[in-house]
Amino acid sequence: MYGVPVQVDKSSVPLKRMLLFAVFYLPAKSKALNMKQFNEEYGCLYCYDKGEIYNCAYGYHQDMAHNLRSNKGFEDLAKKANRTGQVQYGIKSKAMPADTIELPQCLLIDYMHSILEGISKQLMKLWFDSKFHRHNFSLRKIKCLALKDKINQGDSTATTSIGFNIILQSL
Repeated sequence: MYGVPVQVDKSSVPLKRMLLFAVFYLPAKSKALNMKQFNEEYGCLYCYDKGEIYNCAYGYHQDMAHNLRSNKGFEDLAKKANRTGQVQYGIKSKAMPADTIELPQCLLIDYMHSILEGISKQLMKLWFDSKFHRHNFSLRKIKCLALKDKINQGDSTATTSIGFNIILQSL
């Protein structure tokens, strides 16, 4: 039997648990993932951009032409780093949570950076601002569909807002 057996109504039921995602403060993230810090060369969790030094710190371009990291890429670079003993695109060795979650897709931005430093606000701007409607990350088409549905069905604004939130949650 796979899992930990738990007695439920005189029956033994296997109980399984699974890590779905993780949240790390940025300095702790580099330790847990065995990679360079966010402010070092190849320190970006999501892309292979080397970064450039701006005012004595590494920074990353805002353009959309980044080569993005994938779970397979994390695995391959960790193996190569272990084999050669050298850091590979910021990855030092196998990450602690690599066997349980997909990297980097299942790592969330921490509270301080997502809320207090305005990343969530910036994401909302990128997703819904008309200036970015031609980019593939724009969600304005979905908003327009929700508004069109409101007009066709005569729903109230509250119903449309709820429906729009459900659409966003399903993405």
